[in-house]
Amino acid sequence: MQNGDFIEIEYTGRVKDTGEVFDITSAEEAKKLGVYNEKAKYGTAFVIIGNGMVVPGVEKQLLGMKTGDEKTFDIGPADGFGERNPDFIKIVSLSSFLEKKISPYPGLFVDINGIACKVQSVSGGRVRVDFNHPLAGKNLEYTVKILREITDKKYGIEKLLGSYRLEADAGVAEKVAKIKINGKKSETVEKFVSETVKKWVKGIETVEVEFAEKKNRAEGAGNSPA
Repeated sequence: MQNGDFIEIEYTGRVKDTGEVFDITSAEEAKKLGVYNEKAKYGTAFVIIGNGMVVPGVEKQLLGMKTGDEKTFDIGPADGFGERNPDFIKIVSLSSFLEKKISPYPGLFVDINGIACKVQSVSGGRVRVDFNHPLAGKNLEYTVKILREITDKKYGIEKLLGSYRLEADAGVAEKVAKIKINGKKSETVEKFVSETVKKWVKGIETVEVEFAEKKNRAEGAGNSPA
């Protein structure tokens, strides 16, 4: 595989020192390992090599693999979720939590200003909060399998835009991609779609974007004739 390739993979990520599974794509494998979560979403992972969709250490390994290959390898913090940074540990007033009807306690994961963090301690009206990624500073072990390379441009475009939570229907003819986005017309979205597709989908030079909102089933339905 090389930079720019569209692929689908399965993987299992573990903390090297403890064997704890922190991420897994296969529901069947999760059940075998006793880590299945009914609320979790399982399924193959879509990856564009070079796009930063996976941690750097995994991306480096993918570059040396072929379709059907499976590999287990270790990743240090630098190629994983980074080293722990003491500057990311902050003191937050207890009142700011109580105002949001949150009773903090050690080990609680919360969201502060859109950033996930973990409560370390609560004392004297102050809450010590760790904004480091939970896996920062940890050595990791991954098992990765490349299921297939995506060469169909229509499917690739739809998966690419889907990774940005854009529901799209694409049509491709030679160097032109005609893309219908589910949603209200937006020049910002239109520009983003055009630039992203031309950047990552090989051979596409022109992108035409239109918008169409899906109608609610009840929308537009009149009274049934008597």
